[in-house]
Amino acid sequence: MIFPFRGLRYDISKVDIKDVVSQPYDIITPEMQDLYYKKSPYNIVRIILNREEDRYASAGRYLMEWMRTGVLSVEEKPAIYLYEQLFSVQGAEFRRRSFIALLKLSGFGKRVVFPHEYTLSGPKEDRFKLTMSTNAHWGQIFMLYDDKDNDVGCVLSPAYEEPPEFSFMDDDGVTHTFWVVRDRNIHEKIANITENMKFVIADGHHRYETALRYKKYMDTLNGSRDDAPWNYRMVALVAFQDPGLQIFPIHRVIKGIAIPELTALNAQFTIVRVETLEKLRKMLTDAMKSGKKGVIGIFGRGIGYYYLELRNIEDALSVGGDGHSDMWKQLDVNILQNLIMEPLLGMSVEQIKNSGNIAYTDSFVEANRMVESGEYEMCFFLNPVRKEQVRDISLNGELLPQKSTYFYPKMLTGLVEQYVG
Repeated sequence: MIFPFRGLRYDISKVDIKDVVSQPYDIITPEMQDLYYKKSPYNIVRIILNREEDRYASAGRYLMEWMRTGVLSVEEKPAIYLYEQLFSVQGAEFRRRSFIALLKLSGFGKRVVFPHEYTLSGPKEDRFKLTMSTNAHWGQIFMLYDDKDNDVGCVLSPAYEEPPEFSFMDDDGVTHTFWVVRDRNIHEKIANITENMKFVIADGHHRYETALRYKKYMDTLNGSRDDAPWNYRMVALVAFQDPGLQIFPIHRVIKGIAIPELTALNAQFTIVRVETLEKLRKMLTDAMKSGKKGVIGIFGRGIGYYYLELRNIEDALSVGGDGHSDMWKQLDVNILQNLIMEPLLGMSVEQIKNSGNIAYTDSFVEANRMVESGEYEMCFFLNPVRKEQVRDISLNGELLPQKSTYFYPKMLTGLVEQYVG
């Protein structure tokens, strides 16, 4: 169930909001970190990705000082927060709407919250130390839910007509607009609609598992009770039906290999030589729009561009993925792995995990550049995973292969946070 909460927010009379927010911690490069440090002495990066030697203790000190001076404060009344992002992809304009509220924590075995990807121990340990040092949860956990009848949308749509709390464009050209909804009638309606919903994590798996660990730790110290603030985690919820929900593919770029003969794939794939990158991209996009599966683009140094299309989807069901459903096996990323990368390049999933010869990018142009530069020999272009595939595979209790999805744009950290202490 979803609940309003008293958000920890910047006082926008004391700071310029666009100078104090940041991208999520896990995509902040050292160069971005430097830029955030220079933008404002109150930028949220000093808490979520502090670069001082005692980074966690330092983050806690910044939080306490900013709360003491009123730069950050916990709101007096509970609210649900609306967050809209306007952006463009390949010249097309999109609007993605989410609402931010508390979700009662539930282990994955309870089948209320479903992950869609694997997690790593390092990031979870890092986020746990930060949570312990600040008694707060940082950054949105981006979750997806079904709103087939637009029930949530109908309740929230009038609030979008009200003047926003703030709106600004970031350095990437994305416009972020934010509303605070304190109407208890709206809160109750949303709670009722979402009471029996299931939620799929899009981004923030490490932070969700950190919240579960923090709850267990606090229960051990203080005893378990239903009203404890650590029983809940701030999440940003987007409907699967939202037309602005954009998932980018993650392309594979390979080095340290000999360029193989693609004729070895003739038995299973239709192979078409393509003149240009743009034509290849259009062919992949057209195939996706028509619902085709098993469509892969290839660019190799010295051999040019190729479009590959699996002739018989049954071939994808016969190899790899023991214990997985047919819908999981039909993912393009699995078809690439099982029918191309392993037989053609001799690269198993385990070898890829331990190899330094593969890189990943969500950018078609960047993947192409990496090969053209001579740094890499070959790249494989993929279409994005469909949102219906993310939903159905996750709700079936399966995890997508690593590096399958990139949700765009990311949700900024610093718009509203959750203070637990």
